[in-house]
Amino acid sequence: FNNYWGYPNLIFYIWGWFSELMGGVSLLNIRFIHAFCGLIIIFLSYFFFRSLSFSKLYAFGGAMIVGSQHVLFGISRFVICNNTLLIVEFLSLTLLYIGFKYKSSFYTFLGGIAAGFSFYTYFTARIIFITWLFFLAIFFLVRPWHDKRMVIKIGLIGALGFLIVVTPIMLATIKNPSHALVNFEHPFLFSGEGQKLVKDWNFARTTAE
Repeated sequence: FNNYWGYPNLIFYIWGWFSELMGGVSLLNIRFIHAFCGLIIIFLSYFFFRSLSFSKLYAFGGAMIVGSQHVLFGISRFVICNNTLLIVEFLSLTLLYIGFKYKSSFYTFLGGIAAGFSFYTYFTARIIFITWLFFLAIFFLVRPWHDKRMVIKIGLIGALGFLIVVTPIMLATIKNPSHALVNFEHPFLFSGEGQKLVKDWNFARTTAE
């Protein structure tokens, strides 16, 4: 963990490594890498929509809508790690859903691994695997028993891949919880800390504004 809002160091090491390949760590190189991440997000969103059985045309349209969002433009222009969570989100949910759809242990395991990397990016990305488990729980409750066994199997395989990746950061969190969890509530608008932060950023008089 580092002193930049308590984020894990891995994503910054990756940015630094790519920047060194481009000639050295500089604002221009890092901004280029971050903008390229925005393009990757649009690319992955297309395959996410395709995994949901959208036609090629509708999947392309969905990807264009994602790519045209001013928020994506904004977070892909600044040297911050906010948009990396969308890469992890689209990649992991696509793999997990393909694994579920085709009952593939391989894709489910890869999806669990991808979801595990959410713990090394922006804090709000950590809800990805929780969302996936919620989806499995709903499916488990409404389906007959022979489908429930499949859900349990898929859930355990995904959880295995997820735990392999998150174990190191969980151990680091247990070792130094005060530093690892500092500012954890800030990215979440449902928390008081998050609402106060947005109020201050927008120079609002109250959180309601």
